[in-house]
Amino acid sequence: MALIKHISVGVVFLIVSLVMIFFSLQSDYFSDDQSYYNIRATENVLNTYNPMFHDELSFGGRDYYFPPLFHYFLAILASIFPAMFVYKILISMLSASIVLVVYFISLKITHNIKAAFFAALIAGFIPLNYSMFLNKVSVYPLVMSTMFMLMYFFMTLKKHQWLFISLSFVLVLLHPIALLLAMTFLVYILISYVENYPSDDINKEAIMFYVFLTLLFTIIFFKGPLLNLGTGIFWQNIPAELLSFSFIKIQIKDLFLSFGLVPLLLGILGIVIGLKSENRGSVYLIGSLIISVSLLLFGRFIDFFVGLMFMGVSFAIMSSIGFMYIIDYIEKTKFAKYRNIFYFTFFIFIFLNLVMPSISTAKEVMNNVPSENDMKLFKWVKDQTGEGVIVLTSLEEGHILTGVSKRKNYMDTNYLFFPDVEIRYRDLNTIYQTSVESTAIELLNNYKISYILWTEKTQKLFRMKEIKYVDDKECFDEAAKFGEARAYKVRCR
Repeated sequence: MALIKHISVGVVFLIVSLVMIFFSLQSDYFSDDQSYYNIRATENVLNTYNPMFHDELSFGGRDYYFPPLFHYFLAILASIFPAMFVYKILISMLSASIVLVVYFISLKITHNIKAAFFAALIAGFIPLNYSMFLNKVSVYPLVMSTMFMLMYFFMTLKKHQWLFISLSFVLVLLHPIALLLAMTFLVYILISYVENYPSDDINKEAIMFYVFLTLLFTIIFFKGPLLNLGTGIFWQNIPAELLSFSFIKIQIKDLFLSFGLVPLLLGILGIVIGLKSENRGSVYLIGSLIISVSLLLFGRFIDFFVGLMFMGVSFAIMSSIGFMYIIDYIEKTKFAKYRNIFYFTFFIFIFLNLVMPSISTAKEVMNNVPSENDMKLFKWVKDQTGEGVIVLTSLEEGHILTGVSKRKNYMDTNYLFFPDVEIRYRDLNTIYQTSVESTAIELLNNYKISYILWTEKTQKLFRMKEIKYVDDKECFDEAAKFGEARAYKVRCR
């Protein structure tokens, strides 16, 4: 009987999963190049049973620093199911699982199935999540669900002590974003102290355990970068020109565009109402996450879209309180007999404000998959070039080259702990954009680049139809062409 009460959220989970699967299966390829890195790292685990801490292909050869659990998780699934089933379908279902987590957190806070259902529905159609998760092999869906599950187990710690401990290890082994939850717990302690909210000893001990565990594993995995970069590790060694795109100061309009009017307004109402409720401890916890993300965004210590992703789900949870308050208010008035009209109107509002923008975002994401001609070019590189060659691509295609072509790239988006990344990024733009052949040849020879890829995506990125100096047939040979996608072999040394 208890399961029947929750069947509605299962339907929402199924719908969100099917929407994501439907769009993901429209292409054999993925919508960002980081997916190809994660697939290659997973294949490395399958082949060697070891994490890919050293990569011979990235930047021509370099070391990585990261918690490896995500790639082991994918490797286990890929050893059981077909790889594309894992990357396209299971990852889509994992992305939709936030619906279930939000539902049970909201139910814990409100004790109202209808309010929890609407919060889960909102969480399932946050436009930003479609931009971040759809058709991508990303760690964030797993990180997101794990972090909020951990918060749920903290709220119910007396019943779920061992689940809290177990998931704490899982989260710190998944991603350094585990530090965000450590900060959230510390803010929660501060708010509880200021508000004279009683906190059980078991909760304090759980927070101390989690903070210590997170700091310990952060030092273990990132000792090298921490010693060399210090606080600069927060900016991940990203070139200065690109920092403005990853670390943007938050504005109100960004909240509306990223996760819609409904969760924002109902979430704010929920926070205001929840601070006065008997169950305000849970509100303090979710509010602490919102405060922590806001501070990190303001200080530019967290990627802008990652920060908004966590805020969106937090507001979805808080919206359950706002929705319950509105329901209770209507029930006390003469409009109670029109409650079904209210529910229907709210459904329509969610559809227009969240579902439609999410579908539109999904279509945009699928437009970012590599073209068929570009993928033919990357496969040609694998079949027709020597294993030791270095190939120049746009920054956004570096991992596609290493993942599909299995050749050394000049540069990709994993910048951390790679020297002279600013110079490399500047030289990449110079090679593609300069009209001076001697400048291009000098740089190509300095980096021992054997091939230049001029894909259809690169042409869009640089807003150019042709590389200006490749007409010199003595120095540049058009080695392959698929539609507008071309590969040029560098001959002048």
